[in-house]
Amino acid sequence: MIGFDNGNEKSRYLNESKDDLPAVALFNAKLVSSINTNLTYQADTTLAERLAENANICFQGPVKVGSFDIDKTFAQKMFQVSNPNGKSNADVVKPWMNASDITGQPRNMWIIDFGEMEMNEAAYYEMPFEYVKKHIKPLRDKNNDRQRRTYWWRLGRSGSDLKNAKKGKGKIIVTPRVAKHRVFIWADIELVPDSRLFAFARDDDYFFGILHSRIHQGWSLATSSRHGVGNDPTYNNTTCFETFPFPWAPGAEPKDDPRVQAIAQAAKELVEQRDRWLNATPTPPPPNTTMDTLNADSASGSSDLGEVPAGQRGSKRTLTNLYNARPTWLDLAHKRLDQAVFAAYGWKPDLSDDEILEKLLALNMERAKQ
Repeated sequence: MIGFDNGNEKSRYLNESKDDLPAVALFNAKLVSSINTNLTYQADTTLAERLAENANICFQGPVKVGSFDIDKTFAQKMFQVSNPNGKSNADVVKPWMNASDITGQPRNMWIIDFGEMEMNEAAYYEMPFEYVKKHIKPLRDKNNDRQRRTYWWRLGRSGSDLKNAKKGKGKIIVTPRVAKHRVFIWADIELVPDSRLFAFARDDDYFFGILHSRIHQGWSLATSSRHGVGNDPTYNNTTCFETFPFPWAPGAEPKDDPRVQAIAQAAKELVEQRDRWLNATPTPPPPNTTMDTLNADSASGSSDLGEVPAGQRGSKRTLTNLYNARPTWLDLAHKRLDQAVFAAYGWKPDLSDDEILEKLLALNMERAKQ
């Protein structure tokens, strides 16, 4: 919707809430001096430019165009089969995840990924290749894209840019494209992320900490779009990440600087605490504990882990549930991280969200000129 007037209207009212219904939106609106094109009134983040220093770090996962993903059991069978070339199927069967594996329960899925192999090379990985030939080729034969018809054994988009960028790294960072909470996790270096994920070719705690800070979260919310019934923010590598000014240009941060080390330590502790919560398993109740006490604890959420099959986390132990509840220990861990990140920018830690955006926008414009 586009609205405009002849310039006579001097009063502008804006409701920035994403949740208010139209019937109450006007009552909660505030008088502002101007309204930006992205329906904000202070820092106009639509003016932010993509920074060359952030290029070739964040990538969207490859597009499958076919059911290349398989479960753990079938993947294990493929690992046990020998090939005419003497190589393991682990070369082309890689761990895979989508957004629900991050925000909810991980399913331990795998994917057949031949990369950019020619048919004569891919065919030597017999079991994966024949599976793709049987289950995916019939559909790819009907695809309107000539490239995808011709190279039916390959993913629709290979993701070679991410593969090249992560060479020499020990792990990668991933985040869902659409999520209620902007969360980041560490992932195996061999992971093939779904196209609804963004992957970062960095393996250091400092970089992870900047991404998971209030400063980057605020910027990503201001530069994101909204998606779906839940109106959840949509992360994008070009608008949310490549415009974001880090304290130092990525790769130029002084690794021995106490500020960098403080961010790394706070991020490491956050992940460790979060992982312990996610992977917690029930312990036997103390002697003389009554059923009334156990039921009360369960109702309050203090000990309700859900049913826990052997080797799995509790069904209610998910990142979404954790950040919905945001217990005190998690909030304190994030505050310690935020304080370290503020110090790296040289900013006071009591800045408002609007003040943070104004400073980031100014820094973006300064870096874009360099």
